[in-house]
Amino acid sequence: MAPISPSPAISSSPTATTTETSSTSSSTASTASNTRPEPESPLSLFGITRRHCREELFVSPVRWTGRHVELLHFSFTGPFPEPTTSASAEGTEGEYSEELSGTRHLKDFFDFYYKPVMREQGIWLLITTDACPLVIYEEPLRLAVGDSIVKSLHCMAFYLKDSIKGHKVHKLPVAALVDQGRIVELRKEYLGLSRCKQWCYWNRPMCCLYQKKWKKLTPPIPLHDPFITALLIGLAQKKRRYLHEIESTEEARTGKLFCQVVHTFNSRGRCKEKREEAYWGWLYLYQADIPSTLLDMFEQPKIAPPETPYIDIRITKVNYYPLATLRARLLELMLPGNAGATAAAEATASETAVWQTVAHNVATESMVELEHGVMAQEATAQNMTQNMVATLAAPPAAITQTAMVQPNIDHAAMAQLAMDKGTTEQTCANQNGGQKRKFEDEHHDQPSQRWPPSVYLTPVNQIY
Repeated sequence: MAPISPSPAISSSPTATTTETSSTSSSTASTASNTRPEPESPLSLFGITRRHCREELFVSPVRWTGRHVELLHFSFTGPFPEPTTSASAEGTEGEYSEELSGTRHLKDFFDFYYKPVMREQGIWLLITTDACPLVIYEEPLRLAVGDSIVKSLHCMAFYLKDSIKGHKVHKLPVAALVDQGRIVELRKEYLGLSRCKQWCYWNRPMCCLYQKKWKKLTPPIPLHDPFITALLIGLAQKKRRYLHEIESTEEARTGKLFCQVVHTFNSRGRCKEKREEAYWGWLYLYQADIPSTLLDMFEQPKIAPPETPYIDIRITKVNYYPLATLRARLLELMLPGNAGATAAAEATASETAVWQTVAHNVATESMVELEHGVMAQEATAQNMTQNMVATLAAPPAAITQTAMVQPNIDHAAMAQLAMDKGTTEQTCANQNGGQKRKFEDEHHDQPSQRWPPSVYLTPVNQIY
């Protein structure tokens, strides 16, 4: 009996199956390569929070983390070195006086440099005094979401002086000022650091929980603090309200608003003297163009924008040294165009006018006092001469005590004259005393030398 040969269908089935699988996989790969994933459609503010509902996003700006920066499409670039300005290129430290440079306002800034409040106060006084175009207004800066949610941003806001004039409801903000130490204090206050200091002795688990929350709130890179993004948005909202009030078309024409934040912290440069390390410190200037679509997202959180906004924040490093040009350099960087140079020129002109006015007033008062004293002396001498002539011209029988003409003396002028004479005598005595002490110090080893007062005394009679 012949052996049964295997069926050709059965023998060829593995090959067919392999061919079919390979063809199917190749077709699937070609289809996947041809179809690309579509970009995500832009979401509203509430849509972002609903999509990431397991994350804590709808919180106060102090509690913002890097996740907020990522979802709002913010990015930090830098820090970049300070660009060359007219103040740094043309001006020299010798051309700036103490009053013009404003360095007298930085005394407490460097004496108490370790305190965040004093660091903020020093920069605040530097760019808002001596006829500078910026001013601090009492109205706080706020971050609004819709019409009902408003959060205060704990910072200092600089406004233009010209925008405060008149009966406007809103003012034009230029920049915000915040210190890194203030941000840290606000976060510690939110977490309850004072209570944690009591827990660490008898409740170790609660202290560990606090440390876990603190690690979550603390940004890994302090230079990229999420609180800066909230300040930029709050400034843009404030600027939009001002432009709408004055019916300006700047936002409609450009589609964005320029905002900036001055950020100080405990920076110290390398120096041989430890006390002078703060003089070689620096601050950071954050500048960004906030698009109108992002502001619309916060104004109408339920409506998605037509396109996803992307914001690039540029960081500029501004060194304190040289201190004489710090004010001019900051104003030129913060104010667009030639406004910084104009502000510095106005401050110079105002300061010169003030000192000229003071010198003129002092000279006028001196001349008035001198003329008053001379006139008093002349009037007294003239009155006495008239009285003597009248007395000699009268007959002896007519001269009696009641009929004698009494001299008309200006008692106020005589009192002023006596006071001036006493002051001059006291000044001469002080000078003589100082010269005597100097003479004795120079000849203390020579007992034969004696103080000759007749050589150094100034006769008072020569003055009057």
